Amino acid sequence: MKTSVSIPAGLLAALLLGGCQHLEPLATAPEPAGPATETAPGAEADQTGAPPASPAVAELSGDVLFDILLGEIAGQRNRLDVSVEHYLRAAESSRDPRVAERALRIAAFAKDERAALAASRRWVELAPDSLDARQSLAVLALRAGIEDEAFTQLEQIITELGAGDQAFTAVTGLLARDEDRQAALQLMQRLAQQYPERPDAQLALSRLAQHAGRPEVGMAAVERALTLRPDWSEALIQRARLRVQGGEQELALQELAAAVQRQPDSLPVRMTYARLLLEAREFQAAEQQFRQVVEQDPEHLDAIYSLGLLALEVERYDAAGKRFERLLELGGRTQESRYYLGRINEAQDAPESAIEWYDRVREGDYLLDAQLRSARLRAQLGEVEAARRQLHGMRVRNPELAVQLYIAEGELLVTVGAEQQAMDLYDSVLDTMPDNPDLLYARALLAEKLGRLTQTEQDLRRVLEVEPDNAHALNALGYTLADRTDRYGEALTYIEKALALRPEDPAILDSMGWVQYRLGNLEQAEAYLRRALEQAQDGEIAAHLGEVLWQQGRRDEAREVWEAAREAGADNPVLERTMQRFLQP
Repeated sequence: MKTSVSIPAGLLAALLLGGCQHLEPLATAPEPAGPATETAPGAEADQTGAPPASPAVAELSGDVLFDILLGEIAGQRNRLDVSVEHYLRAAESSRDPRVAERALRIAAFAKDERAALAASRRWVELAPDSLDARQSLAVLALRAGIEDEAFTQLEQIITELGAGDQAFTAVTGLLARDEDRQAALQLMQRLAQQYPERPDAQLALSRLAQHAGRPEVGMAAVERALTLRPDWSEALIQRARLRVQGGEQELALQELAAAVQRQPDSLPVRMTYARLLLEAREFQAAEQQFRQVVEQDPEHLDAIYSLGLLALEVERYDAAGKRFERLLELGGRTQESRYYLGRINEAQDAPESAIEWYDRVREGDYLLDAQLRSARLRAQLGEVEAARRQLHGMRVRNPELAVQLYIAEGELLVTVGAEQQAMDLYDSVLDTMPDNPDLLYARALLAEKLGRLTQTEQDLRRVLEVEPDNAHALNALGYTLADRTDRYGEALTYIEKALALRPEDPAILDSMGWVQYRLGNLEQAEAYLRRALEQAQDGEIAAHLGEVLWQQGRRDEAREVWEAAREAGADNPVLERTMQRFLQP
């Protein structure tokens, strides 16, 4: 069935993203887009932000009105090519820039860039003071490879916006969205050459060069910016980013530390310094910087949030909780704060309170994990059916997450000892999705836990038929064969394939060490297992390494590995069984 379509609000979004769902009639055209930048100067000359009004009937000739009418009818019938044709004719005949703007919107929606370029030229001709019109023409000209025309429009935008930082910020925002990053960079280089004494031009060039993968051009430009405007915070931050990108993290830290000393009141520089300290895992120094930010600005949301996460990382739960509660008072990062307050209560063995916080997460990146944690805690409290209903509700509301939620429900059932119910669930879902690799993998792991090795092998082989390069399935099949059968050569083949795909994965390194042990290659086994343990302090890896050392006669070393894993909190049944096997008479 055919349906009507209309143009989206935001002209530049239509130009840059290329599409929407509806085409509104001219009388209710969406409001004009502002520039595609964070600073967003007004889109219209009058700066009112109101939608473009329909041209009054008296202002338009009969021929123009006829073309507009035919264009609208064609749009309602999804004949966008016809709509574009009539609106272009109307734009050429009319002196009203709103008709040209409308023609551009429709052409952009129809993905007819030739027509969009023609309409944008007409719009600029009729409304030369419109920044929105010039930005549209600059974008389309650059996309069409007409660099000189794009340059002219961007130069005019810079002139209109004047000497403030807004001008080059706006231009950078436009050029950064072009798919041909090198062409965009060349255009920015031309613009920067026109304004050799403007530090904002050099900073814009630096940012675009970084975006285009030309850090050497970016560094030269930002150094020129700092020569023209010493200690400019934005340029200092950009230089630090380029240093880190080039592997010069220590130099970036040194320069930012000096900058913070020279500009103690510059919160952006201090925040950048603090974040870089975090990346360098200098947590105490980072915390000190975040604290100073909060002392200067008690409502600085990002600094408060960072302090909360740092406190949570080192298990200072009360301090972390106060930070997240403060964010809730300020009305910032609400969803994240609720989620982490749930995590804090869960860590403090207060499941009921944790559930309350998790259930208050309504949207955002943490919604799914909050719901999964809430359901798991309900199950642990004995409310298994309530937990399952919760996951069912999530599936209804988020059908795109159905597979993930079915697996979560299966894992929930396993945690409460209802393995057969979990298996029944997987069987039922796989009846409707027989080739879903994630569900097959989940059922394979559960089957292995239940000792049903034939089912495990069958499911993993089916995963590999669907996804031959699934490293997790290759590793699981190889490890199962090495650990539960004597088919060591076959196991080695699968694990080698997995390791080639993910050479630093600790689970796969552990499997390779284990199969080498089974094959009697103790030195190779030790090497792989030590690499695995360096990557992840996991109890099962420690159990395997200790066993290899024990079989080499290095029993004291084996004990040290096992005890260190136990002291580190690696509560793992394989570790406990291994220690019992070798240490108890």
